[in-house]
Amino acid sequence: MVQGIHEPMGLAHVLVAVPGARAGRTLLGYLAAASRERGWKGFFPPRVLTQGRLVDELLCTTQPSADRTTRTLAWERALQEADAETLARLVAQVPPRTDRSAWWRIAEDLRTVHAELAVEGYDFLRVRERMGSDLAGGSVPASELKRWESLASVQATWREELRALGAIDPHEGRFAALTEGSVQRDAEVMLVGIVEVSGLLRRALAELETTTEVLIFAPESEAGGFDEFGALRPEAWIGRSVPLPLERWRVVRTPEDQARLTVAIAASSESLEYAGDLSIGVADDEVVPYLVRRLEAAGVRARDAAGTPFSRTAPARLLAELRMFLETRSSASLAALVRHPDLERALRSRLDFDPVLRLDDYRPEHLPRRFDLQEPDVADAARRRRDVEPLLEALHGILGPLALNEPRSLARAADDLRESLRRIYTDHPLLLQEVEPEDAEDARVLRASLEGAASALVTLETTPPEVAGEASPAAAIGLLLRIGEAEALIAPAPVPTDQPSVELLGWLELLLDTAPHLVVTGFNEGRVPASAEGDSFLPDRVRGALGLEDDERRTARDIYITTALLASRGERVTFVSGRQTRDGDPIFPTRLAFLCDPAEAGERVDHALAPEVFAPVVRVDHDGEEEFPPYVLDRPAPDTLAVTAFKAYMESPVMFHIRRILRAESVDDRLGEMDPRSFGTFTHEILEEFARGPVKDSEDEATIYRFLEKTVVRLRQRFFPEEVLPAVPLQIEQLKLRLQSFAKWQAATAAEGWRIREVEWSPNAKSEGARRGCVELTMKGADSIWVKGKIDRIDQHADGRWRVLDYKTSHKSNEPESVHRKIRRKEGTTEWRDLQLPLYAHMTQELTGNLEKGGKVPELGYLNLPGNGGPVELKPVRWDAAVIADALETAREVAAKIRQGDFRDLGKPRGLEPIEEELLGIGLVVPPDSGADEDESFGSDGGAA
Repeated sequence: MVQGIHEPMGLAHVLVAVPGARAGRTLLGYLAAASRERGWKGFFPPRVLTQGRLVDELLCTTQPSADRTTRTLAWERALQEADAETLARLVAQVPPRTDRSAWWRIAEDLRTVHAELAVEGYDFLRVRERMGSDLAGGSVPASELKRWESLASVQATWREELRALGAIDPHEGRFAALTEGSVQRDAEVMLVGIVEVSGLLRRALAELETTTEVLIFAPESEAGGFDEFGALRPEAWIGRSVPLPLERWRVVRTPEDQARLTVAIAASSESLEYAGDLSIGVADDEVVPYLVRRLEAAGVRARDAAGTPFSRTAPARLLAELRMFLETRSSASLAALVRHPDLERALRSRLDFDPVLRLDDYRPEHLPRRFDLQEPDVADAARRRRDVEPLLEALHGILGPLALNEPRSLARAADDLRESLRRIYTDHPLLLQEVEPEDAEDARVLRASLEGAASALVTLETTPPEVAGEASPAAAIGLLLRIGEAEALIAPAPVPTDQPSVELLGWLELLLDTAPHLVVTGFNEGRVPASAEGDSFLPDRVRGALGLEDDERRTARDIYITTALLASRGERVTFVSGRQTRDGDPIFPTRLAFLCDPAEAGERVDHALAPEVFAPVVRVDHDGEEEFPPYVLDRPAPDTLAVTAFKAYMESPVMFHIRRILRAESVDDRLGEMDPRSFGTFTHEILEEFARGPVKDSEDEATIYRFLEKTVVRLRQRFFPEEVLPAVPLQIEQLKLRLQSFAKWQAATAAEGWRIREVEWSPNAKSEGARRGCVELTMKGADSIWVKGKIDRIDQHADGRWRVLDYKTSHKSNEPESVHRKIRRKEGTTEWRDLQLPLYAHMTQELTGNLEKGGKVPELGYLNLPGNGGPVELKPVRWDAAVIADALETAREVAAKIRQGDFRDLGKPRGLEPIEEELLGIGLVVPPDSGADEDESFGSDGGAA
């Protein structure tokens, strides 16, 4: 019994256990406030501990404990000393001895299983004995019994490994202390809000000479739902209804929608005014970045109460990307590594170009499979302006010996890693003595992260050589990241006093949170209760029989937490469930939402199946006028427009502004083959060489194809490195099918009297004031607009007729009439949707004659090269001068709107990138359209908008 609660000095000797560190800080804060109110100047608070720290306080171990890394490496050695039959029972596929990363993953699995069993008083041999007797009614398969025998054998070897190092496992050391009676028996202990009590703590508390006080957050009427130590009795909670009113449960689609709804709820309750008024529960970590972004947009700082894991810091992510590159040398892994802002900054200091842009230009066009830092394999065609060799040399200089990824001692690998980090982070602006106030938090996290990395490097260096051995730098990085993740949690930032803030709390932290308002996000199955599927050693049935946490216990605990949150906050708590992950995969609300009276089940199902929909936000200024969206920036109107720009604007003024004016584009590192643009560029180069070559007028199909085939081989060597992505050779073989069809068509069209006159043609800009490669489009009462573009091919017939062709490589043969115009015959109207071919007619007047002075409109059309070996199709369209004039008038209207900065209408864009979906606030519900033929056209905009 705790004595002297009224005395100023009475709590110094009391040990108070709470569920987490944050609850402990809150409790100490309340005690300090209470002591000030009572004038207790000499008040000493109790020692507030977590459950694990309480166990260490009560039990006095006498032998040194091996640290986490040493224990893992000892498990590795024990596994490698096992015979083949033993390993076959434990591992589906035994990795090579040199693949230490794979061995460490297996060793960590065993260490984790051992630790979970050890706190309940089990080792592998005892589990085997239970399985052979009473567990599951004795129906355990013989193969499973043999597996646990093998586990017990490896565990015995592991103990010998630790004994040879003069150390013990801390979990087994605590039980040894219990057995030896090394318990602080006179300790006064209070358990506050702990509803899951380990077997080890139970046994330690049973040895005390004092009575343990237990405080549980529940009414007295619920006392039967807890045991003598305050732990939940699952049977008392399973089967209960959860009193969740529908108005307190909101269902939306995406993580973005969850964040929007959370901010809307907070704003409506005016709980963002003061720190501590609102807490946000995060049962699903996927929602966190969306919450942070939305809250920041609302002027509120989101503070992760649990702190920042080492894995989410910039140095840890850099190390993870470096590890992936060293292991694979893949093109995608290099792109991800170079794009890390800290490495990019270090590379910029050594180069006279932007490393990210250089690599992003090189990769989609030349498609390397991998990169070797010592002997770079760079495409010849890239050496003119996209050469990446200097970038690879600079990266080699930063990585030093790590670049070879050759095995070395862990101590040597740690030293090499430390030196590379020094090269990257020396002179980092956030590590200067003074930083701007707005950068102070980023600087604090970076410093703490580098300190965590330094500590992990010391652990690598000081690991006993008997178990350390040799490892590649990539494997050493993997081990370092594991050490950092286990030990380097960066403390949360202080609560800011100059701006509203909210705390983001994990599900298990919510019960003892004191904020009056609460929003719980991620209220989904697999999160509440948490999923533990796929445990190959301890499936749920076995866990339950051994008294470990299983699905029933997790469900009972979460029923209790949900019920308590509803009872304590009433209308001031909202639970939010999503229906989709950020990748668009379906997810479902938690089963807890359907624990209700059967008469209510249908209504709850309907509620879950009709998620609230969030449309893009429209901003309105103080005068009620619609404001420009935040992604529309003030930029000078272009006076030169590409031929393809007109269609882009007519489809979506917003996307025209983003892509053509701001020049924003997303880059996907997941290149697997030539995309339509790079495939078109490569095909175009071949057809251009043919059109300028000696057999362009040939009427012999075989002669034409032989020239094309030789050109393919030559350009393949020039465009692509020797080690190219595997899909590229297949695409080149498919291209040969197209070229065979082209050779047949070309021979026939030459026999008909057509000859190639121009290829990759642009206006010659002969008149004064004309722009090179452009044609003038006069505007009424305003300066002219210049239209820029290149025409793939211009033919002339022996009788003088002209033909303007645009190459297409789409599998679907589109009709140019339907692509360019939508004709509503009932209304008698025509709507232009694309102006490419009419503008080509306007551009070629210097060849074909002025249309206003009797010149004839050339034959316009698409020349489609199908990919299935089918015949080449010429898709002509025959428009007269009046149609062309109507199209040019539409072009003038579009140009005028662009000059006026009219970019508010989203329109109906096709093929939005995921990052563009995010920018526009549109949820990605279905896969985007694959895009129009424009992406497969060979025409070049030449840098115009």
